Amino acid sequence: MLAIILCADIFVPLGATKSPNIDEIEMMLKKVESNLSVAAGVTSAANKAGEQMLSEKVAEKQALKEEVSASKEKISAMTSTMLFMGVDTSLVGMDTTTIANMMRLNGIK
Repeated sequence: MLAIILCADIFVPLGATKSPNIDEIEMMLKKVESNLSVAAGVTSAANKAGEQMLSEKVAEKQALKEEVSASKEKISAMTSTMLFMGVDTSLVGMDTTTIANMMRLNGIK
């Protein structure tokens, strides 16, 4: 009798889980599919925004390069004018007020 109980206990699982129905599996697959499509849409939108930001930054960088070039030309012209007038262009140690007054006196600004 004890042998029958032990065999039944070993070969017949009492807490066995029941496998899900096929409908439940299909429903889960549909949820996963919808989540993947939403994720693909978000990724696409992020890529478009990144490309737009990149093009804006490239245009901004080009504009800054042009401004720097124009500023260098202006500084070069101011330096040659000051050298022509006999003004020392090494303005080390001078404050901005003194430089502005000197430029105003020489008709530069």
